[in-house]
Amino acid sequence: MIEAKKLRKSYNEKVILDISSLKIEQSQIVSICGPSGAGKTTLLSILGTLMAADNLEHRSLKLLNQDVTKMSLNYLAEFRNNHLGFIFQFHELLYEFNVIENIIIPGLIANKEKKLLLKKATEILDILNIGNLKFNNPKNISGGEKQRVAVARSLINSPSIIFADEPSGNLDAKNADELHKLFFRLRDEFGQTFVIVTHNEKLSKISDKILKLVDGKIQTN
Repeated sequence: MIEAKKLRKSYNEKVILDISSLKIEQSQIVSICGPSGAGKTTLLSILGTLMAADNLEHRSLKLLNQDVTKMSLNYLAEFRNNHLGFIFQFHELLYEFNVIENIIIPGLIANKEKKLLLKKATEILDILNIGNLKFNNPKNISGGEKQRVAVARSLINSPSIIFADEPSGNLDAKNADELHKLFFRLRDEFGQTFVIVTHNEKLSKISDKILKLVDGKIQTN
């Protein structure tokens, strides 16, 4: 599902991430943990193709058996939109659109039929128990509800892998627990893989795999 070799990222000749090898299997929920500044978001951004690693010899990053380091920028953008989903800590919802319009934006970018997208978005909202909010403006709903809308948006193109950066960082304990349970439910129902940067110990403990980063490297002990 995800297989990487020789992923390094440096700024001004300072190495901030150095991963010799990494493998994540299909339908795993993987937590990336570690102290602030350890390189967690950098690793997530590289695995999610939002950032390129240094161009080292023998570098590779295979997602769904395709080496994304060899893709053109246009093909990579298409691949990302069709196969990868993203959930961010601060939701990144657009207040000029209502809830369901926010959700279907990735599908519109992929040139999918709007009518079908609206139908699918409605189904996803019902699964997430927020179907009553589809015509609301995101600024008028709670933080937990905003994050569920962000989850719905990440699902609209049926991605194989979902990358999440501190998705429960701004939620209270109850909403955080509900969001984490939702990830496992989605994994079980749809077979998706979740790669999650988190400081939440409860989530990391129940994850299928933990990648603990220290000074840009995966700690093996």
